Amino acid sequence: MATKTKTTPEMRAQGRSSAFAGVVWHTVVFVLLNGALWALDARQGDAFDWAYWVTIFTGIALVFHATWYYLEQSGRQRRRYQRFLDQEQGR
Repeated sequence: MATKTKTTPEMRAQGRSSAFAGVVWHTVVFVLLNGALWALDARQGDAFDWAYWVTIFTGIALVFHATWYYLEQSGRQRRRYQRFLDQEQGR
């Protein structure tokens, strides 16, 4: 049996706000970290040796995080939730 938890609009809004803040912070850390690593890599020699690898993998992580946020907040998710809620309530 599934446990039903009651959420208020305020709780849902807080969750959405927290999820958005998570994506924003991830983006800020990505830019600052990779900027510093590219600067360090540039100071070490004539060519860029390793900073692009870090950027590629952290960029992939950022894309997944942003995609998850977008899909979670999209209208499809809300419609699916409403459909399941209607089924649970026997409509």
